[in-house]
Amino acid sequence: MIPDQENLFSDAQVPAVAGSPVTSTNSVDMSAAVRLGMGGASLPKFFCFIAAKSGTTPTIRVQLVGADNAALTTNPVVVYDSGVLADPVTVPQIVKGAISPHALKRFYGVIYTLVGTTATFTVTSGLTLDWPTQFGT
Repeated sequence: MIPDQENLFSDAQVPAVAGSPVTSTNSVDMSAAVRLGMGGASLPKFFCFIAAKSGTTPTIRVQLVGADNAALTTNPVVVYDSGVLADPVTVPQIVKGAISPHALKRFYGVIYTLVGTTATFTVTSGLTLDWPTQFGT
């Protein structure tokens, strides 16, 4: 897997606000409203690589969100939800999954929600067209 910098939502971001949603450093502007995972031979895949963690019983929830603005606040829709990854979260770990059918959106980004006492994670997330076979399909 070779992620393209243009398609990264977070690059070694450290979301550290427990209990409150933290938006990815970047949102990806698709230039027009699109549905991820619809049509074409090369469908984008979402990934989130969790490289490190700290804190007491840290957990994280990763949500890929589409919206009508770059801040991901206008008409947001969740197109992928990891659910809560309960402690102990294994690191390093790659989180990936199917993108749900959704309304047309121009901007995409990630919302991280952390739980635990002084929970922090180091995450890199984005869209890619492929990943190594050891990550599964």
